[in-house]
Amino acid sequence: MIPTPSHIAAPRAGAKLSPRFRARRLLSLPASQIRIDLHWCELHFSAPHAARVSRLLAHCDGSRDLLQLAGELGWSPEHTADLVSALYGHGVLLDQGDQPAPAQLCQQHLVAHGRTLRARMSAQSDLLGAEPHRRQLLGSLVETYHFVAAASEHIGAALAQAPGDTLRQGLSRLFADEWLHGNDLRQGLLRAGISQQELQECQPLPQTRCVIQFLRTLAATDLLSYGICAAINESPKSDRAIKETWERIGRLGLLPAEAIAPFRGHELEDEASDHQNLSALLFCERSTISAVEQQRIRAQVSAFIELQRQCYQALRHYYQEPQGAPWFKGAAW
Repeated sequence: MIPTPSHIAAPRAGAKLSPRFRARRLLSLPASQIRIDLHWCELHFSAPHAARVSRLLAHCDGSRDLLQLAGELGWSPEHTADLVSALYGHGVLLDQGDQPAPAQLCQQHLVAHGRTLRARMSAQSDLLGAEPHRRQLLGSLVETYHFVAAASEHIGAALAQAPGDTLRQGLSRLFADEWLHGNDLRQGLLRAGISQQELQECQPLPQTRCVIQFLRTLAATDLLSYGICAAINESPKSDRAIKETWERIGRLGLLPAEAIAPFRGHELEDEASDHQNLSALLFCERSTISAVEQQRIRAQVSAFIELQRQCYQALRHYYQEPQGAPWFKGAAW
């Protein structure tokens, strides 16, 4: 069973839960094992937990609350709450009762399900495609550089609103980390053959700017939603998966290894730094998150992912031809 931190309470008894994802049995695994694919990670269960998870998901149709689930399953309320909490925190279960939720558990749930939505969107967008050309790959790195270099715009806004020294210190470290990462990515682009003057004159695509501005607005007006969106945007990949991705890009031979290295390093350092913990800090001083707040955060996350989808579409469209500059300049003044 997925471990659940002891300080996280289960959803309230009145919350009606329904699985957002169904457990899938794989032919390659014994019947006693199940796997739930969340698109950004997989949850594996073996006996005896697989049978318990299957039984629970079969009963979670949105019509039963926690105590009703326990009664029908013949489990203790405590045991039922432990398993429900673990699955809810991973985004496998959805509260259809619109009840206030424990703050830390709600934060885990929102990040997990948001990552599922973002991973699904990213796969559908297929940003680089099976065989990207040099301009397409380099253009995507230029847009990544713009996004990272502009992190100070929204982190600074969040820092100005942050309550408490711990959160301010965490945001300050993130501000410094992203500034250094932006400088490293800039060096990578220079090694790829883009000149200092070209980098100085180029701009993010308008759709990239929209994503940056959206985060900046959230940081200034809605810290809870900002924290969730920022955590969703952090790479959820493992160290091994990140390395495999960049090794595959390197094997394309479109750019020198020294140009790719800073982008690979940035993703690895983000994973090692665990920046997503800042999102949990934003929720740690709250005991519950109201139904209205949850609805607002979900709406902001949906808007954020849609903006990213439009950004990916714009990037693919703008850099679709092999010829041309791998950057955007905008209208001439």
